[in-house]
Formats: sequence, structure tokens, C-alpha cells
Amino acid sequence: MGYLRSWQPAVHTIFFVMMIGEAVAQDRCADLDPTTDAVGYQVRTDDERCEGFYRSPIRDAAIEIVSLTLGSVLYNLETDHSLTVSVPQSLGTVAGEINIRSVALPLGVYYRMDARVASGGAMTWPLDHILKPAKLGAAAIGIFGWIGEGKPELYMPVAVAVESNKTPPVASRSDGILLSLRFPVDVDTLQWRFWVDGKERELDLSWRSGVAQGLRTGETATLTIPDGESAVLILEIAVRRADTGEWRKRKIRLLRP
Repeated sequence: MGYLRSWQPAVHTIFFVMMIGEAVAQDRCADLDPTTDAVGYQVRTDDERCEGFYRSPIRDAAIEIVSLTLGSVLYNLETDHSLTVSVPQSLGTVAGEINIRSVALPLGVYYRMDARVASGGAMTWPLDHILKPAKLGAAAIGIFGWIGEGKPELYMPVAVAVESNKTPPVASRSDGILLSLRFPVDVDTLQWRFWVDGKERELDLSWRSGVAQGLRTGETATLTIPDGESAVLILEIAVRRADTGEWRKRKIRLLRP
């Protein structure tokens, strides 16, 4: 029976490697309350991402980032099967893995995908597993990247393309850098401005209008960030509540590749 004992170290090694892989994948998952069916938020072991639906907790009333992309996200649930999500080669101040998150835009649809991609790298995002069965098309999905679990986070735009396309997705920025925000209250005015981090006093900080008309609770507004030199930008958002006239502001750090 000596040959059985000789296999034991190899079996233990395989088991240990499997446990480490599962732990690494699980580390990508957020602390959510998943639904109990097959499309509930969980580790998807094919490419170590976490994806699915969850039960929503009570949310705080904050201006929420729901998408930051290089160009528009376009795909067809009927004909496409997977997407490529790529992140730009970051500035020298950013290294290591970039957090990737996708959320559903419609109210009451609690979907999320979490993953990590190396700076300048890419991941495959299957449509057939969750998005296609749930009928979540491109107009219903936001996606963005960021680093820094604490505050202030640095948000990074991602490029999304159908995997069969030959054009590298990182080159798909004909629409510019698109930032989508969601609001917890009805707003009648949205203003925004930005400057290069550390150069606030050198720039014209006049406010830009963000929407032509008001937005209802849970609706999104998309801002186009002007092209320019690669830099970390500070974006300041100001919205006025439609019911009380109270102004709310939020500052966002984002990378313009």
C-alpha cells in the first residue's frame, strides 16, 4: 500500500491549491445578501468574478457613480455571447490590480458584477450566464473601475467591446470618457466642473450645466469628460433637490488616460 501513501502529498497539494483559488475568487465578492437561486450573486469560477442578483439593503442618500467608460457600451443579447473589459495603462502612481464593478441602472434591479484586472489588462465577461437570461441589455448596465478601498477612491474608465470584434476595446473612445451618475432624490439642477489634481488655482472653475431638465429619483445623468493630457482629475458635482432647494455636492477623483 506504499503507492497509496506516495499519492497523499500530491492530493493534499491539489486540495490546498483549490482552496487558495476559491479564497482568492471569494475575496472579489462584496458583502451582499444574494438571492437564493442560480443567478444569485456568487463566485463564477470560470474566470474568478462575482456576479448575480442580491437583495438590496437600505441605501444612504448619496450621489452614486454607476458607470465610467471609454466610449459607449454596446452589445446585442441576441447575437453576442461575451464581452472584453479592458482597463487603461495607468499613470505611474497607480499599480497592481484595478477593481471592476458593474451595476444595473433600472430602479429595483439589484444586479452586480465584481472582478479585478491588472493595470493595462483585460477580462472576459460572459453574457450568457446572467445578463442574457435576465434580459439586461447595454442600456441597462453601467460599469467602472477604481482603486483604493478607503477614501478617496481613484475611479478609472474601462472600455467594453464585443469579444469577437477585432478592434481593441481600449481604442473605442469615439464618444469620449462617459461618466454616469444616479441620484437618490428628485433634482432640478445639475452642475459640474473639473480640474487637474493639484492645479485648481490655474484653471477656469466655472460650472457646467449637466442636464437640460430635472431628474427623478433613481434616474441617471451622463457627463462627457473633455479629452486632454493624461492626468488625475478632480470632478465636483452639485445638484439641487427639487423639493427643498437644498444643494448637495460630491467630489470625485478620476483618471483621464
